[in-house]
Amino acid sequence: MSTRILNPIADPFTTDTPPGSPDLAGEIARLERQPWARKLAAHAPGLRCPHCDSIVYSRRHKLCGVCSRPLPDNFAFSVEEARRLEKILSNERMRHRSWLARTFNAPVTSPALA
Repeated sequence: MSTRILNPIADPFTTDTPPGSPDLAGEIARLERQPWARKLAAHAPGLRCPHCDSIVYSRRHKLCGVCSRPLPDNFAFSVEEARRLEKILSNERMRHRSWLARTFNAPVTSPALA
């Protein structure tokens, strides 16, 4: 196992503020400049259950995950978004099947037979 020696002067991961400081805006700005930082989806305001005010984490479900009441229709994916998502998931399933086949020397089965 190797250990990385941090140089606070040349290390791009350090900031001017000490850890735990309340400079959250500066930290967010620093992360946005980093090419390796994960870009999150834009926040969609209003995606809270109208019944219990909990955050809606998935737009794929028709019911609230906390109170189990139906969510408004505009919270769900549109038909085009649902098709795109299903296509992505189908491609990922096929990639996983082919990886399993390569890894374990087994034939790739079609989704209809699986």
